[in-house]
Amino acid sequence: MSTANAMATALNTQARDERDVTVTRRIRAPRELVFAAWTDPRHVLHWWRPAAFAEVHLDEMDVKPGGLLRFRMRTAEGVTFTSRSVYREIEAPARLVYDEMCEEDGRLFHQARQTITFEARGKDTLLTIHARLTWVEGRDPRWTIELMREGWAHGWGENLGLLEGYLPNATYLASAGTELKLRRQLAAPRELVFAAWADPQQMGQWYGPKGFTCPVCEGDVRVGGAWRLTMRAPDGKDYPLTGTYREIDPPRRLVIEISLADHPPEWHEMIRNFRIKLGEAPDAPEGTVLMIAEFEERGGGTWLTVTDRFTTASERDAHRDLGAAEGWTQTLDRLVEHVAERAAAHK
Repeated sequence: MSTANAMATALNTQARDERDVTVTRRIRAPRELVFAAWTDPRHVLHWWRPAAFAEVHLDEMDVKPGGLLRFRMRTAEGVTFTSRSVYREIEAPARLVYDEMCEEDGRLFHQARQTITFEARGKDTLLTIHARLTWVEGRDPRWTIELMREGWAHGWGENLGLLEGYLPNATYLASAGTELKLRRQLAAPRELVFAAWADPQQMGQWYGPKGFTCPVCEGDVRVGGAWRLTMRAPDGKDYPLTGTYREIDPPRRLVIEISLADHPPEWHEMIRNFRIKLGEAPDAPEGTVLMIAEFEERGGGTWLTVTDRFTTASERDAHRDLGAAEGWTQTLDRLVEHVAERAAAHK
């Protein structure tokens, strides 16, 4: 965290009266991604870790009105702080409201209504954390408003510093309708990122989850041209893909229609059984997948959106929950490494 940002966090911690505490921070990331970082436990675990604590455990996170958020944080000296919150309002991607109670080794010291707002500021997000404290009976009097305000400024400053460092490496996942959508920031020009997708030789160097290789990656890069790729798993099993280029708009958009028909029979059986559990007919055929890659220039880098569009929602659910979400996340990690090497070579 820069000195300027640290000062901004501290100086914006003000009280409208003795029970109000507010922290603001401008985050260099779109608010959809910042909101996801607050509402998806896969993100939260990476940045909600104040330096004063040797251990941080996220015990429960059910992001819905009435749902619970529970943390346990333990210092190196063995003191345990617990936080229990109940979500009251959720307005994605603009606002969260929850009621929080905190204890130190079982002694209540903090109770507050917290409101988190996410405001778009161009391509950045203005994040505001506001707490309205309640002085409840039995509260530990050692925790004065001055001490709590100091702790908020320091603790949130550390958390938000970690958040800023994490977001450039975060993959934002969403699934609506029949789509599985992933977004990622890359610190490379979009022409370079687009080329990594449109050049079959490059694509074969990064496509697939961690540990996979691509012994085959070929493409006739024109609308209507054929595309073929084989992913080989660490155990040696092959997962062939065949497809056709549907749209090529350099360096903005690339669309490939993909068939998974040549995947191993046991893989198809796994997908089929999952879809049957979701209520789909046993003989329901698998459709093709439309893979859409979109590249937006942002501050010298690239905001990448990858969408897999399926024939049905149950087919999307089967792919998402049986490995596609994690597989794509690992694949985009490999893409980041690939374009970083290419960018360094072009300097």
